[in-house]
Amino acid sequence: MKKILLATSTILTLAACGGGSSSSPTTPTPSDTQAPVITISGGNTAQHTAGTAFVAPSATVTDNVDSGLQATVTGNVGTEPGTYTLVYSATDAANNTTTVNLTVQVVAPADTQAP
Repeated sequence: MKKILLATSTILTLAACGGGSSSSPTTPTPSDTQAPVITISGGNTAQHTAGTAFVAPSATVTDNVDSGLQATVTGNVGTEPGTYTLVYSATDAANNTTTVNLTVQVVAPADTQAP
């Protein structure tokens, strides 16, 4: 009579159990919940003379985490007297967005001719 001997083996693999070889514990990074801050050069209002080209003032963007952010400007300032709004916006890497409005008052040119 023949005897059959069965042997079994089990290989156990541990993955992503956090043991690692690092000697220092990791500190979770706090989430960024603050939106950037936009500062428009000259303030949030401007006056402009009708009939001349308008150049939007520059703006600085600061953020509590990200650097190098820039504002985008949308809207138009017409050449006729009236009130126009430009919207400055900026978004940081955490997708926090802020907007600031620039109100532009376009006025008629001064009358420089003598009567």
